[in-house]
Amino acid sequence: MLVALFVFSGFFTVGPQEKAIILRFGKPVGEGEKALLGPGLHWTFPYPIDDYKKVPITEIQRVSSGVGWYATTPDARC
Repeated sequence: MLVALFVFSGFFTVGPQEKAIILRFGKPVGEGEKALLGPGLHWTFPYPIDDYKKVPITEIQRVSSGVGWYATTPDARC
């Protein structure tokens, strides 16, 4: 019964507006486009072996950094 619980706890779904990536011991499984999982039902080894991260692909992703070769003020970063 514990083995069945272990196996079934590894299933997860990815929505139609998402992509997912599987991390095995913190490193991505696969390279390039092969590492990205599309919509549907997927399986991974349960935590702590594997983990997965979902990324929304239709939303605008904003990344900001305070590190660079020029000095900025907090007001100028916005």
